[in-house]
Order: sequence, then C-alpha cells, then structure tokens
Amino acid sequence: MKNLICTLIIALGMLILIVSCKHANKRDDTKAIAGTSEVMASKEASSDLIVVAKDIITEVIVKPDTLGDPWEVEKVKNYNGKQMLSQLFDNIYSKKLTVYDIQTGKPLDPAVVRKTEKEFGSDISKIGKIQFLEDWYFNPSTNKIIKKIKSVSFAYEYIRSDGLPVGYKALFRLNIDQ
Repeated sequence: MKNLICTLIIALGMLILIVSCKHANKRDDTKAIAGTSEVMASKEASSDLIVVAKDIITEVIVKPDTLGDPWEVEKVKNYNGKQMLSQLFDNIYSKKLTVYDIQTGKPLDPAVVRKTEKEFGSDISKIGKIQFLEDWYFNPSTNKIIKKIKSVSFAYEYIRSDGLPVGYKALFRLNIDQ
C-alpha cells in the first residue's frame, strides 16, 4: 500500500511539474499540447529524449472515499470532468468518436456504450476512475519530463453487495492521436 501511495505521489508530482513548467525553449521537433506537456512530432525528436517508461499505466480515482485517506481526496480536489464526459458521450452517440473495448481492443458500437451507461443510471458523476496509458520521456537539453498519453480509459463505481469497498467497472478506452 505504501508503494502504491508513493507511486501516486511521484506521478502527481511529475504531473504538477509538467503543468507548472513554461515552455522557455520552443523547438520545431516538439509541439505543446494544452500548455501542459511536450509530445514528439518526429522520429528525430525521439533521439534527443531518454525513455523513462513505455506503456506505463497510471490510475486516478477521481471520486475517492471522503472518509478514507485525506490525501486521495486532496489530490483530486480540482477535478471537474463533467463537461468532458458529457461531450465524450455525445460524440460517441453521434459517431464522431470511436471508443474501444478495454479488454479486446475492438471498436464499441454506440448502442453498447449506451447500454453500459444505463447500468450506472446514466449518472456521469459515478465515473470514479480514469486510467492513462502513457510513455514518459526526459529531455536532457531542456530538463523537461514529457508525458505522451496514448489512451484514456474510464470506469464507473458500483457498490458491492458483500460490504467490500466500492468497485469499478470499465466503460471504454479512448485512443489518443490514432
């Protein structure tokens, strides 16, 4: 448990570092995404970078138990994903966006997503976990840590009947930059 907490603290610290850093040295081989990170735009750019982690999974419980660990609550106090989630579902149903089954990787039909959404009462506030598949890099010439998000998965919480803590059921995976 301590290792998990340490890992989460380190990941959050890295995220804060990335968000707080200004792009002092803009280069043609990288591009800014929402001002929070750099993403490699060419193979030449990757030669400068040191790979820190490939296909690393980071999870964020965005709706933690308020009676549990206060740090879990504190670290997501500024999370507000309602508008994003609402837009995602709208784009899925209008077929502007394709999402994938987390286990098989196959595209999900919007009707399947709608059926799953009904399982949690179409209440997007019940989406309690977000999982990122990422590559992490270090740029020694700028001393920046770079995260490339490859996919994002969402899960909703459900109450277990046997008195165990809240569980999560996967909704779908959204691939980034397909």
